[in-house]
Amino acid sequence: MPAARSYVIDPASEASAHPLPLNASELLDFAISHFRSRTAIEMSGTRVSYGQLGRRIRCLAQGLLDSGIRAGDRVAIVLPMSIEAVVAFHAVLRIGAIAVQHSDREPMMRLSREFADYTPVAVIIAEYRLNALAGLDQHARPKTVITVQAPELPKTAPRRLTLTGALAEIAKAGGKGVMRVASPSKGPAQLPLTFCTRTRLKDLLGSAPLPDDYPYPSPRDLATIVYEGHTRASSLGAMLTHDNLTALAHQSLEYLETAPAGTETGYALWPLHSVIGIADTLTTSLFYGRHTILFPRFDRAGLMRALKKHPPEVISGDTEVFRFLAEHARTTGRSLTLRLALSPVSRDHAPSFRDWARDLGWPLMVGYSGAEAGVTVYLRTAEEGREHTVGTPLPSIEVRVVDLNDRRRVVGPGTVGKLMIKGPQVFHGYWKKPDESTAVLSADGWVLTTSLASIDADGYVTLAPAPPH
Repeated sequence: MPAARSYVIDPASEASAHPLPLNASELLDFAISHFRSRTAIEMSGTRVSYGQLGRRIRCLAQGLLDSGIRAGDRVAIVLPMSIEAVVAFHAVLRIGAIAVQHSDREPMMRLSREFADYTPVAVIIAEYRLNALAGLDQHARPKTVITVQAPELPKTAPRRLTLTGALAEIAKAGGKGVMRVASPSKGPAQLPLTFCTRTRLKDLLGSAPLPDDYPYPSPRDLATIVYEGHTRASSLGAMLTHDNLTALAHQSLEYLETAPAGTETGYALWPLHSVIGIADTLTTSLFYGRHTILFPRFDRAGLMRALKKHPPEVISGDTEVFRFLAEHARTTGRSLTLRLALSPVSRDHAPSFRDWARDLGWPLMVGYSGAEAGVTVYLRTAEEGREHTVGTPLPSIEVRVVDLNDRRRVVGPGTVGKLMIKGPQVFHGYWKKPDESTAVLSADGWVLTTSLASIDADGYVTLAPAPPH
């Protein structure tokens, strides 16, 4: 494991070290100042350099201020994976507001429930999802609606929700009630939306840039609220601060990175609204100066074209991505020259990663993640005899397993119990849910996960199956 680092290193000089800023906006500006001419984000052939990204963020940040949005306001972002979504997220954070991301395909029932939970002041939304706002409860209606003309998607990207996808969405919602599923293919909605002021993101990007001396948020300011666990009857929004986000990036870079900053290309195949999307694409990759290529949908042909044109050093994706890449490598006899592949893992998939890594010709990094605990442990698939574990904790993270009925009692090595996690990346409770927060978050910062696990004498975490109901 690399030695612990408490600094972001100037790529021009290994001897020139800079203290790590503890708010995400300042850390991104630090990266922009070092990699201004380097490509930051690419999608569908469109490239945006770090300098261009920084200017767009500052212009939109000023536009948000001019629209009456202030520090501490909640701003919903309902966009597909796109360059606009990256700009929107960081513009909201730059002025000290709170970004709350949603899938652009999120069913109206769930979107309405989550809006009602955190009551956004404004929403940045794709035009084809405007219909979702018409059905909001009065107290959940945002005062400002900022529309985005459908961001360009790859021609091969599916625009319709399949029957299988619809059934999956219904299953996630518990099969109760009537669910209206998003249908982007219907085009932009023509709604009066008389309850709000409406403007276009394109117009706000024409604002003068935010002044350089505009104050940064403080490290403990709330940066984002993440909604996961969609099978719950009620919404629980995990609150993450700026220092949570910088801790996630610092932990990953400290453990995983050996290449110089500003030299890598990465593929992003996780949704930006997920904890993996936040921890990797929106923070770590940008802070480290990567050239990140966005894949809004898993498109096999598009992925293979990109591999030939811009071979990556880093890929983050789910099991479907790596299964496909491993099958391609096995059938063609050609392995990929990749330095690092990252994926969250389930207990069922853990043994498969070793086989996929062998076929691909490079090690996979599999890990455990969640909105409340962040990305917590990682395992290099090259480690012999560890196929069924999810690895050891990242730097500055502690893990323990406690009794199933008493979280105050820590169990011994090899004993199955509930997994608890502590570290600077741990969330600060659920939005406006003090009782639910206290139930999982102790006063000294330990979060109780829903996962059953055991820890061996060497500190490796193994997930255990849930007991039958």
